Amino acid sequence: MYRPRGGRSRCRLHAGQSRGLDQTLVKARARLAELQARLARGSTRRPRTKVEADIATIVKPRWVNDIITVTLSGDTPANLRPSYRTDTRARQRLEQRLFGKRILFTNRDTWPIADVIAAYRSQSDAEFGFRQLKDPHVVSFSPMHH
Repeated sequence: MYRPRGGRSRCRLHAGQSRGLDQTLVKARARLAELQARLARGSTRRPRTKVEADIATIVKPRWVNDIITVTLSGDTPANLRPSYRTDTRARQRLEQRLFGKRILFTNRDTWPIADVIAAYRSQSDAEFGFRQLKDPHVVSFSPMHH
């Protein structure tokens, strides 16, 4: 079976991005549920604009607004009720379109694409070298006492 170069790392990248989105969605749903419960108890008398601002803050993290749809019903502060739903198709489209891909930005307009990619891939080698230099088990400097 033919596997393009970097296929395994692309899978890991996709899985990591998916886990990160899962965590973000769990936090957003928990905050929306807490807002729902607080408004249902009637312990708050916040105007509609403030509740809408709270909802906008909750769904602000990257891609959350595309996946979670929130509707706010009610006219007066006493009967404001948010409801939300998760659009699984929107998430699938997002994952298919963006996840597992890397976008490289450069100001090296004159470099050929192959050189930009080679420079990107060699960056990890340089970072590994610096990590080794900082590791006290690999390189350790101590004063010499004679």
